[in-house]
Amino acid sequence: MGKIQNGFVTVGRKRCCQITPEQFHCGKRLRMNGDEQTAHIKAFLSAIRLEHLFDTFVNNGFETEEDIAFLCEEDLLEIGIDLADERTRILKSANVCRLLSGSKLYRLLRTFNIEKYFHHLLRLGIHNPENLLAAFSDKDFFESANVHLVAHRRRFYNAVSHTRQENCQIHEKAVITGYWTKPKALIGATNNFLCVEASLKKLCDSKTLFQLEFLVDSGSDVVTCRPHIIEELGLPLITKIKSHGIHSTVTTNLYKGVLSLGNTSIEVEIIPQHHESIGSNVMSHFNHYITGQNHIWLEKSL
Repeated sequence: MGKIQNGFVTVGRKRCCQITPEQFHCGKRLRMNGDEQTAHIKAFLSAIRLEHLFDTFVNNGFETEEDIAFLCEEDLLEIGIDLADERTRILKSANVCRLLSGSKLYRLLRTFNIEKYFHHLLRLGIHNPENLLAAFSDKDFFESANVHLVAHRRRFYNAVSHTRQENCQIHEKAVITGYWTKPKALIGATNNFLCVEASLKKLCDSKTLFQLEFLVDSGSDVVTCRPHIIEELGLPLITKIKSHGIHSTVTTNLYKGVLSLGNTSIEVEIIPQHHESIGSNVMSHFNHYITGQNHIWLEKSL
């Protein structure tokens, strides 16, 4: 490393160009930032045991996760990756990177400048902030995730603290919390669906209501309900409509009612079906936060 004396950089016995101390230290920072930036590439290649290709990627301008995410086979051939097996491994991993680069976990890591550990976390089965919260309680977390730098460990503490605070705020402002389950009305269901409990009643009738479990169906634009409940509530008929399903179109009645989720009530249109469901027309009144355990319905203003 050269030293500065009288405004000149001296390397060994040779005096080189004139440079200010600020420029000298700026150069050091730029080199450090460059190492930090290409760490994404190093982590990506290490995850698929192709570290020896690091210089090939960096010398061809690959520096960020985005550079990797949109790789194609022509790019790899152009930079001299001739082995088909290596290209296959790179492209397969790049595809995963592309799918996950927009994930909540990646955005969280990027906020705290620790996205270089993204692939290490994926290899540990950590795919979202909730997984990170659970794994962080393990005393061997940093060792398993290859986080050895003190400052980077502090960044992880800050990221986890931020996530916990965010989760607390979300739960405090929730209108209602849904869940994953096999809906009672779908007899023989083998998979879990997002469901939420809500009440259904007739407009201007506060006494008679049904508390029901509704399946959340974002692909529908109406509320559905079993016919005998519509009849018992005495919901008024609006008109007859043609309901377009995946396999057929049928003519059915359209009713009006009031759906209440938590303290929020919404006038809805309802068609008779063999199960209760809520469509996008209701979902659009709220913001949503969905995890592997819960579906939190938030006020639209948040």
